Amino acid sequence: MALTTGMIHGLIMMFSFGWLLPMGVLSARLMKHRPGDLWFRLHRGFQVAGLIFGIGGFAIAVRNFNVFADGSGTTSFQHGCLGATVFALVLLQPLLALLFRPGKSDDSTTNSSSGSRWWWELQHKGMGYLILLLTFVTILLGAKLEGTGWQLAYIFGVVGSLVLVAGLMWFDRFSYQPPTAPDATEMPSIA
Repeated sequence: MALTTGMIHGLIMMFSFGWLLPMGVLSARLMKHRPGDLWFRLHRGFQVAGLIFGIGGFAIAVRNFNVFADGSGTTSFQHGCLGATVFALVLLQPLLALLFRPGKSDDSTTNSSSGSRWWWELQHKGMGYLILLLTFVTILLGAKLEGTGWQLAYIFGVVGSLVLVAGLMWFDRFSYQPPTAPDATEMPSIA
């Protein structure tokens, strides 16, 4: 079976929006217990990679499909509208992060009294979870459009791998023991 343009678009979007972006959310949610800024580097890396692949998938859609010509009652129209909405929100997320994220403060009164950091995090996380929900619905509508049957197996594979990775991250969160510093009075053994 040859891959159609719709299948290529679907594979790219399922990989970028259906796997990479959720991996970024999982790393931000479940990896903060690790020392340093590992969770943030993972989060940013997955999000940037997801955005780059997503731009490619969106470009394929814009170039090859005219979903808005079919009318508002069709699955392709619904898929196109949701896809465009998700894509706009995904583009907005890093802009809001770069331009409007308040810095963390060592002085707890700086951000707690104005609440700017708290409100920004609420917006950022809320929009991120909304993007994930809309992405899932958009992918299901896209799979319905192709209608060859393999898409649902692929979707379940993607969801299954996300569940597996989330489980491993969750396990790491509760089993991780930070390294302890050696006692300064002990001399290292030379053996």
